[in-house]
Amino acid sequence: MRKNKLLLLISSAGALALLVWAAVEENFLREWRRIQAQGRTEEGPLRVQLRQIVNRGLGTKDRCVSCHVAMGPGEQGVGGAPLLKPHKPVVHDPAEFGCTVCHGGQGQATEKADAHGRVAFWPEPMLEKETTYAGCGTCHITLGVPEKNRMKAAVAAFERLDCLACHRVDGRGGTIRPGGGGMEGPDLSRTGITGYDPEWYAKHLAKRAEAKSGPWRDAFGPISPLDLALLRVYLDTRMAAPGWVEAKSVFLSSGCLGCHKLSGVGGDEGPDLTLAGLKDPGRLDFTHVAGKPVLENWFREHLLAPASVVVGSQMPPAAVLEERELAQLAFFTLSLRRRQLNDAYVPRDRMLATRFGRREFARDGATLYGAFCAGCHGDDGLGRRLPGHVSFPSVANPDFLEIASEEFLKENIRQGRPGRRMPGWLKEDGLTE
Repeated sequence: MRKNKLLLLISSAGALALLVWAAVEENFLREWRRIQAQGRTEEGPLRVQLRQIVNRGLGTKDRCVSCHVAMGPGEQGVGGAPLLKPHKPVVHDPAEFGCTVCHGGQGQATEKADAHGRVAFWPEPMLEKETTYAGCGTCHITLGVPEKNRMKAAVAAFERLDCLACHRVDGRGGTIRPGGGGMEGPDLSRTGITGYDPEWYAKHLAKRAEAKSGPWRDAFGPISPLDLALLRVYLDTRMAAPGWVEAKSVFLSSGCLGCHKLSGVGGDEGPDLTLAGLKDPGRLDFTHVAGKPVLENWFREHLLAPASVVVGSQMPPAAVLEERELAQLAFFTLSLRRRQLNDAYVPRDRMLATRFGRREFARDGATLYGAFCAGCHGDDGLGRRLPGHVSFPSVANPDFLEIASEEFLKENIRQGRPGRRMPGWLKEDGLTE
């Protein structure tokens, strides 16, 4: 009996000690508490308390601001520890939108590993710093993006015509130069969402005619119709997300829509890619993936050697030669994470696509060929020969083009080729007439 009493006393003391330790750890030793204890405001030390941003419209509850305090509503003046500094200027106010809608992670967690989603069984870890802009794909779509060569030409035209002398885009340009060679014009980083004055060119010419000197005479002049068309492409695709639109132009040059659907448009042979960026890393095999076990690296390796990452995959390796373009393809695929949104938060570009049928891709021939055909026929039209795959025919063969009429080619695209892998594209989820 005495031994039992002693055992009960010891176990009770141990349980009490554990409870005291848990209370101390919860109320004094938590990492977020230690970080907030270093914070300072104009009135004095920062009040230590659990903080969160709740946005019912987006369905988010983020406690990230318990550590990143100055990113929360009304607390931008907090200083102290490095983690307490405010968010850099962005289009959307983090104090309203929270963190996880853009960055991913586990919003209701209060420990770093949990909050960043670097724990077992959490399906949506935080995006890597290098791929942060992939989070824009949660809400946005970007309409009318052309294939990569036209996109590069549009960017080059904007810079060649010295538009950056007066306008700022993604943090570049819009600075007054010595001798009055520039001025602070409107920021054009978001013209693809907010729109812009369609009569801007005529108004610019009028201002130039009125000016006797200064930037209107030195930095602006008449523009050719070809360059005006390129400038329209550039302005129509600005999303304040550096690199994302360029990555999409690479995607639209690689033939991915020939086999995969995106937002209801594309082929039927491969999986739908609309939510590809929300794959659960815990359910993927990273055995043959170099680097960190993150989704971007999995996509990259899958593009290089599909069958080595997904057993039995029939997908041919991506027809991309440059290392940078391969990284852009992986980055854009990671950005395909389009969630259902409350109507109040549906952006203009997504509204135009989902409610009014606007295309995500430009409708010039080069873009349509790059988006739907290049995966099989090659970006040069000479076909592709891959080990373990049926050869894809050349459609740019001079002998073939000599005997194939334009109507014959159109009918092949409309109806497909019986007994071949070539599908018909005149369908609801394909191309319009």
